[in-house]
Amino acid sequence: MTSFKELVTLYDKLLETSKRLEKTFWLSDFLKKLELEELKKVVLLVQGRVFPRWNSQEIGVSSNLIVKLLAKASTFKEKEIEKLWSQLGDLGLVAEKIIVKKQQVTLFTKQLTITEVFNVLVKIPTITGTNSTDLKLNYLLNLLLNCSPQEAKYLVRTIIGDLRLGVGESILLDAINQAFLPKVIANSLDDTGCFLECPSCHEIIPVSSPNCPKCNFSLSSLKTVPPITNKQIITIEDLNDFYTKLSDLKSNVFIKTSKTKEISSEIKMILEDALNILNDFSELSVLAKTSSLKELYAVELKPLRPAKVMLYLKAKDLKDALEQLKPPVALEYKYDGFRVHIHKKDNIIRLFTRRFEDVTKQFPDVVKAARELMQADSYIIDCEVVGYDIKTKKYLPFQKISQRIKRKYNIHEMSKDFPVEVNAFDILYLNGKTLIKEKFSVRREKLVEVIKAKDKVLGPAKQKIVNNYEEAQAFYQESLDKGNEGVMVKSLDAIYKPGKRVGYGLKVKPVMETLDLVIVGAEYGEGKRAGLLTSFILACRDELGNLLEIGKVSSGFAELNSENKETYEEMTKKLKELIISESGLQVRVKPEIVIEVAYEEIQKSPTYSSGYALRFPRLVRVRYDKDVSEISSIDYIEQLYLQQRGRNLS
Repeated sequence: MTSFKELVTLYDKLLETSKRLEKTFWLSDFLKKLELEELKKVVLLVQGRVFPRWNSQEIGVSSNLIVKLLAKASTFKEKEIEKLWSQLGDLGLVAEKIIVKKQQVTLFTKQLTITEVFNVLVKIPTITGTNSTDLKLNYLLNLLLNCSPQEAKYLVRTIIGDLRLGVGESILLDAINQAFLPKVIANSLDDTGCFLECPSCHEIIPVSSPNCPKCNFSLSSLKTVPPITNKQIITIEDLNDFYTKLSDLKSNVFIKTSKTKEISSEIKMILEDALNILNDFSELSVLAKTSSLKELYAVELKPLRPAKVMLYLKAKDLKDALEQLKPPVALEYKYDGFRVHIHKKDNIIRLFTRRFEDVTKQFPDVVKAARELMQADSYIIDCEVVGYDIKTKKYLPFQKISQRIKRKYNIHEMSKDFPVEVNAFDILYLNGKTLIKEKFSVRREKLVEVIKAKDKVLGPAKQKIVNNYEEAQAFYQESLDKGNEGVMVKSLDAIYKPGKRVGYGLKVKPVMETLDLVIVGAEYGEGKRAGLLTSFILACRDELGNLLEIGKVSSGFAELNSENKETYEEMTKKLKELIISESGLQVRVKPEIVIEVAYEEIQKSPTYSSGYALRFPRLVRVRYDKDVSEISSIDYIEQLYLQQRGRNLS
């Protein structure tokens, strides 16, 4: 069995380099050596988690409980640990320092394995009831007392979900690709995404590596690609040939082809698509190691397991959307609600948000509607749930029903006061068959067939097939007049790509585009706001998933006891549970809460790591329905910056 110490040594290697290729190599090299059961655990642990991303369950240990744990594991008092935490800004470093002191007195008793650590962390959230806190502390204390200082640092960081390795999902996906999938042999030193054999140590490495990570041989000294020896090689002519040979393409195979770019991109796409369907790196890594590309390509959705929703790009305007997608196209109302996948299997119905949260209990009215009006044995439908006024029947803004997502009590009363209508706009799975590779027009037909529509309860999203701008404009105005945000414009031939913004559909809205950003820190207020967090540090993301700060927001929140707006008190309560470090009035928090932000202008700024700042930002709403992976990208923000005030230079 692999020791936890070996995994921690990998963590140090990953932490020591900021280079994506090196991180990918060392991670893939480690994954290759693991047995299947350990592999399933490690691909979760390197993300700082022990549950797959479709599972909303968390370890659920607060920073304050970690302080108590460290006090139990040492002679330090809790106040001393809190002071040290304030100085170092990282509970992992605090744990390392404390265990160093501890080991000057007594040595740890045994070497931990990856499996032991993982199994305890998985067990923690299942401990409930009387004395549950003490039981959790005892389990974690047993681990901590057997940790070296280095292991203690990463154990604590894992528990609080702040591993700090710079390994996002894209790097982990590349590592699985490099470890287990067939590799395309480079024909030249410019064949990005392909592989060659190091002439010094014979390690298989990406051609784009500046040097071999194993022996440090400089690839810049090569004039031609050295041959790959003693490997099984399959020749592929083109993409058609590639797909006919999928069942032969396994982890030990190398591909020789003149279409290097196309084939290597296709392999990566198959792996990424499989992840977005399975939503589970554990299952994906095992499948990648043990199966052919054909089995990865044929992965199917699983009802009752949440899947990623397909995302839509924003068009500049209606004309732009029609130019991109080419009529005839489908136009649908763009409702101001929240997105839900409704699943049914074995007569069980579950509702999942785009963040994979199970909100079945919060929406018994939606479950009842699906049970009565959906005429199928099993399905996954993509919907927008919209609130409406019980008297006027007019649609209400998202904020009015957003509070139902987090509601745990008085649910039936809430459903009467804030009724909702379910607008189904796609079907991904029906009666045992995955439909995502069918054309949208076919999926829409099947969707309409299985819904027994009922007004203000459940039905297909309002849709019109249009052939020209005039027809589209009339439908667009109709949607706006109904109180909707705009329209969705969809290609009739499009497949469904979970998790992707692929241009198969576009959204058109008349208002300035807001940004979805995640809160990464905050500051306590003073005076009448003392004790409340009132200024919130915001971040966008780069292509690797790294978070880049872009400013602070404090307006748009209400004072205490507001019914229609998020209050400082409510946000403070949520963020205190996510604090990972404190310094004076400032706190850093685990990036979980996504908010929609409006602003007057995007400005260049050397102050923030994104290079930009928002002028007069204000909260529009908290996006309980969105995950951190869905926040606005730096590329998109740069695009908006260039477009504003005639700055678009294209």
